[in-house]
Amino acid sequence: YLCTGDAEVTAPQLIADIQAGVARGVYHATRRSDLGRHPVPRYDLARLSDYAFVGMQFTRGCPFTCEFCSQIGTEGNRPSAKAPEQVLGELQCLYDLGYRGIVDLGYDNFIGNRPRALELLRALADWQQRHHHPFCFGTEATVNLARQEDTLALMGAADFRFVFFGVESPDSAVLERTRKTQNVGVSAVEAARAFNAHGMIVYGSLILGFDGETAATVGNMIDLVQESGIFPTLIMPLHAFPNTQLQVPRPRGPPVRFVAPATRIAPDVRSRGDRPQL
Repeated sequence: YLCTGDAEVTAPQLIADIQAGVARGVYHATRRSDLGRHPVPRYDLARLSDYAFVGMQFTRGCPFTCEFCSQIGTEGNRPSAKAPEQVLGELQCLYDLGYRGIVDLGYDNFIGNRPRALELLRALADWQQRHHHPFCFGTEATVNLARQEDTLALMGAADFRFVFFGVESPDSAVLERTRKTQNVGVSAVEAARAFNAHGMIVYGSLILGFDGETAATVGNMIDLVQESGIFPTLIMPLHAFPNTQLQVPRPRGPPVRFVAPATRIAPDVRSRGDRPQL
């Protein structure tokens, strides 16, 4: 079986065919799923005590056009989001099941639909207070969130403790070239300080392999992480995923040989006394 597009659209037909003993091969969603019509997930089927946190979907899509991002290729750049009462209904379900702890409110960009995000945060802060703060939250967002003081204040009131954003590169020229322009006007260090000031730990991703990188890129990444205090939870080579702008052929420059500065690498990771080759 091969399913493409939103599973909420294709799954009913797939399940019906499996039950009937029929394999149609390809199931393609011809429309986007309406988040507003999603039922409350069957959290009662999960042994919640086995999980470090519970994922809860609030939004899909992102308004930006980063050329390497598979999310906008899959979900589009017109973000949709659930209504606050829908999210609160899901939280109430978790609460009634006895779950207490971290809820990750994703995905792809928490502030992709900013008016709806502000509505949700106000409702969350009130719900949390009335229920004596049974949950704390994490989320994923673009770095421009760091300049939205009203949003950050509401996140603090609702007890957000973790935020993840794509740092990707310490070099502005590289960010411009890969169309991650929202990172150019806000330094990762400034962003981390803004989130920290509102009680949030910052996680980030870094990518190697962009056009325009130099032999200094790795060292600059290490400097950025050390100065900002961001936890680099994802460090990965660039991949040209399907449905991204990187799938379009274009001229490439010669490969860059990266050498990490020896003074910044712990001795136990060195090989034969040489500097690690990254």
